[in-house]
Amino acid sequence: MIRNLNAMAAYIFIFLAALLTISRLPLEGFLPPALFFVFSLGTVAAIIWVTGGFRSMLLALGSIAAFCALILFWTWLTRGLYSPGDDEYIYHIHAIWDIAAGWHPFFSPHNNIWVDSYPSGLWTLQSYIVSLTGQLMSGQALLIGFMAVTALLAYGFYLERIAPVFPLFPPFAALVFTGLVVANPVVLTQIMTHYVDAPMYLVGAALVFFLVLDGFGANRLARWAAIACILLLLNTKTAALYFTPLIVVGGFLMELVLRKGEGSLLQRMCQWMHAKGSLYVLAALFAVIVIGYKPYVTNITDHGEFIHPPSDEIMGYNVPRNIIPLSIPEKFIYGLLAKTGESRWPVPLNAPVTLKIPGAFNMDEFRVLRYDTRRGGFGPFIALAFFAAIGAFAVARFSARNKTDYDWHPAGDGLAVMALTLLVSSALFPEPWWARYIPLLWLGIILLAISSLMLSGKGTGKLISRGLLTVTIVALTGCIAAGMVGALRQNLNAYYNSFQIEQMKQFPIIELYGKLDIRITKDQHSKSTGSEAETWQRLLELRGVNSRIGGQPRGKQKCELDGVLTGNLYWCAPKTSGGAEGGSS
Repeated sequence: MIRNLNAMAAYIFIFLAALLTISRLPLEGFLPPALFFVFSLGTVAAIIWVTGGFRSMLLALGSIAAFCALILFWTWLTRGLYSPGDDEYIYHIHAIWDIAAGWHPFFSPHNNIWVDSYPSGLWTLQSYIVSLTGQLMSGQALLIGFMAVTALLAYGFYLERIAPVFPLFPPFAALVFTGLVVANPVVLTQIMTHYVDAPMYLVGAALVFFLVLDGFGANRLARWAAIACILLLLNTKTAALYFTPLIVVGGFLMELVLRKGEGSLLQRMCQWMHAKGSLYVLAALFAVIVIGYKPYVTNITDHGEFIHPPSDEIMGYNVPRNIIPLSIPEKFIYGLLAKTGESRWPVPLNAPVTLKIPGAFNMDEFRVLRYDTRRGGFGPFIALAFFAAIGAFAVARFSARNKTDYDWHPAGDGLAVMALTLLVSSALFPEPWWARYIPLLWLGIILLAISSLMLSGKGTGKLISRGLLTVTIVALTGCIAAGMVGALRQNLNAYYNSFQIEQMKQFPIIELYGKLDIRITKDQHSKSTGSEAETWQRLLELRGVNSRIGGQPRGKQKCELDGVLTGNLYWCAPKTSGGAEGGSS
């Protein structure tokens, strides 16, 4: 039963990777998305039937069907609602629509520089949801699917690898572990959005679990699922170019530790490289050069750089003022110790970080989290969870030196190595103060904390370690509570903000004004730095609002009514007759 849970998750990720790969076939002309979907499903089913048998094929088909049913249900449930974010209207949604309409990234550039220069793998998968449901905002439903699959995998992982060593209330403990893994505040606050940070975290977490499952005991299906996750990750977000290889390195180091007595270090390294490492390297190359030909290869040929636009242009005025002069490790510490603060008008984006003692909080920190919180984005207790997790493992591992009173399961060292890899890689990321840029820090804290459960016996050390583990869980739960409140507030605000569309209907024309992003240098074939006006024009049309894209905002004295749709888009119902100045296109 437990292995079935892990297998179900593996089959879904393998199917998604196959669908993305087949979608990259260089076929000019538009083909129905349903054709690609059915072909991918049939290919995966046939391969599983040949390699695993008929029952495995049925399990795979059932898992994929349930995954699709969940996405369809969420699409139906959220129909008519709008996303609360900003960037998604600037390029994410437009990219999804264009791919759904038949645009193939390999054959032509895109006018939007972000669509042209960023990975399109996630957009491609989301485009199938839009194409097959007809709901323009349904791409965000894929995140719910990822949450469900990662939850399934986390639950199965705990029961298979943690519960045998720590058999206290296994189903309940597995549920707690699963809830902690999936309910990352970055994930919670990006529900209903098209942001890619939450998907990167969930697929990255799945990659970690598959590597650990295969590392603890040879698991061919987990290995192929890990390859699928690599293909998906590297085509989700450019930051995955940094995190994906480091996660794989973490799996490599974990296996060296777990197999410490099986031959020399060189032998173990060669064995891993022969059995797994070569596959992962080939998968990464395939993901970047073939599936990710655009943008990774085209960025080099067009701009002479792997990542475009350059990060210094992207960050612009987003960096808190007191963060700018710091080194990367100092930025990480500031991010950990930051008071969770508001990140929207009238608070400037570059407002300084306010530091606090770990565990200290005020009630305001429980209501301000949103999809791109820049200060304290994991919630008010993340520093406490971080240090408590380190303490729990350190005390447990130190106590294990006393072999008279304690026993230590070697799995604890393997989990700790993977956890430390996630923590260190997060701390060394170029902008580690911004939570959504380093979402895997959350999983690193969880894995390091539970590694302390590998200590058994009786004594003070175990009590202290368990106490620190409890502190970690409580602290993370507090962060989750803040994430839930923040997510609810921002989505309610988006819902109430949509009421202004009904006001627009009373006017013959609405003018839309997008804010120009002056940070970004346009290139030879991408002339736009934002598509939010075009995105909203189409959304408004579906709601019966006639609109046109204007030039500069008119000001209240020239508008019958005006407002803000997103952080970068304004609308105006221009005054017409009676001496008022008419609008111009």
